[in-house]
Amino acid sequence: MHIRLRSTLVTAVVMAVGASLTAAAAPADSETPEQAYRRNLDAHEPTPLTREEAAQHKESSIFLAAAKNDQLSEHDTDELLSSGYWIGYPVGSTTEETTVDAEAETMTTTTTVENFASAGPAKSTSATTALAATGCKSRGTTHWLWAADKRKFAYFQVNQRFCFNGKRVTSYGTPNVNHKVYDWAAVLGWSWEGLDRSGSKGPEYYRWNGDSHGGLRTWRRGDFQYSPIHVDLGAVHRYPWVRIYERGDGSAKVKTGM
Repeated sequence: MHIRLRSTLVTAVVMAVGASLTAAAAPADSETPEQAYRRNLDAHEPTPLTREEAAQHKESSIFLAAAKNDQLSEHDTDELLSSGYWIGYPVGSTTEETTVDAEAETMTTTTTVENFASAGPAKSTSATTALAATGCKSRGTTHWLWAADKRKFAYFQVNQRFCFNGKRVTSYGTPNVNHKVYDWAAVLGWSWEGLDRSGSKGPEYYRWNGDSHGGLRTWRRGDFQYSPIHVDLGAVHRYPWVRIYERGDGSAKVKTGM
């Protein structure tokens, strides 16, 4: 996990963000504070809270824990709470890692859930399936990002197709890179900033089993930015990466992280 805070702070301005959403979610006269909190959260709208109020709700408590683990400053934490834009803060990710064993003719997929609000280890589950014997395959994975209420707000996906003859990689295609920031998260200030070239490599052959074309590796790293324009906060970045290693016997290993 990497976080980069811009040194240049964005000056707060008075503006109507998501006016149509606000109008659609007008509060009822008899609405309680808890109902107002839940209504705003369900509508993906900014939900302003004090620190005392934040400690009373599960979702905002998760944000506070994640901000503490990220070593977010007291100023930036308070800015996100008072503006309500804490709801878009990244607090976790879900990744899949695939390992293909050509000799055993199996493929094992391990799903890992990382909670940035917890100091404990990430939780993983694995599933193994039979591997079909063919000469061409596409390997890859999707890295999901989620916010304080565990709604997914973005994903980064990479797939690489290759062909093999049992000893070496014979050909390969162009990496297929997909990404998305969901509309509700974009309104809050999330954006896709493009591929981070410092974390990208290939596709290129690498030596495996004594053959210079024995394996193929493809690395890609994306850059997502959270920067609410009317909050006095430096931009928060997340850099999910995917690394794919494919070998001439049809085996493969896909790694992902942040």
